[in-house]
Amino acid sequence: MIHRIPLALLACGSFNPITNMHMRLFELARDHLHQTGRYQVIEGIISPVNDTYGKKGLVPAKHRIAMARLAVETSDWIRVDPWESEQDGWTETVKVLRHHYEKLLQSLQLRKESTGNHSSEKRFAEDSLSPQYREMPTDFNGYWKMLSNDNFEEYLKALDVNIALRKIATLLKPDKDIIQNGDHMIIKTLSTFRNYIMDFEIGKEFEEDLSGIDDRKCMTTVNWDGDKLVCIQKGEKEGRGWTQWVEGDELHLEMRVGDVACKQVFRKVQ
Repeated sequence: MIHRIPLALLACGSFNPITNMHMRLFELARDHLHQTGRYQVIEGIISPVNDTYGKKGLVPAKHRIAMARLAVETSDWIRVDPWESEQDGWTETVKVLRHHYEKLLQSLQLRKESTGNHSSEKRFAEDSLSPQYREMPTDFNGYWKMLSNDNFEEYLKALDVNIALRKIATLLKPDKDIIQNGDHMIIKTLSTFRNYIMDFEIGKEFEEDLSGIDDRKCMTTVNWDGDKLVCIQKGEKEGRGWTQWVEGDELHLEMRVGDVACKQVFRKVQ
């Protein structure tokens, strides 16, 4: 069971006006932190500066706050906090950070009092996550480099890949770049010859275009089986799919079609 550390992202600035890039930076920061497998961003906070900041052309705070609130209307995790703009004068960023830190601590204390649990820091981290994060049995996040690739040509032959492409493919040592965000996964298979990207939700069937491999389409479903991911690819080829799991710093991938299986092993590098 994976327990992630809850974090809040805070952006202090004039927001004169707020732009799409401000919002994009929140998304990029959240995605990066989630990809580490260690953190869960529970909220984003936009804190417009006080009118006394003195920036030339600074619009009054009430208007900057109104614009920022319009910008976050469609977001379910970013909010605008007017505290900084409501102070008597300009407030140092460290004091703004301390203010929001203390508010988070108060939230933690309330949880501690309501549960009566002295180890509620861990409970807070768990409760701050949606169920999909708490129930994630294995963390596949990271960049993985290939160590071995056994019986790959026979696997490609079973998929009717022509001999020329098979010979090229067996010379390659593709990397895996995996982004895991709860039940949403992106698995990138990267090589100098061809890249393949698999973007899916665990437990939901989707149409998979395998034109980068054998030019077929499958109705694909990926599910948890204990701490392993098991993929079933329904299509022209019977018994097609794969199983993926982690052992230490190694990623193991068994790919199957019919009675032919290929085993690949990767090592995590970041």
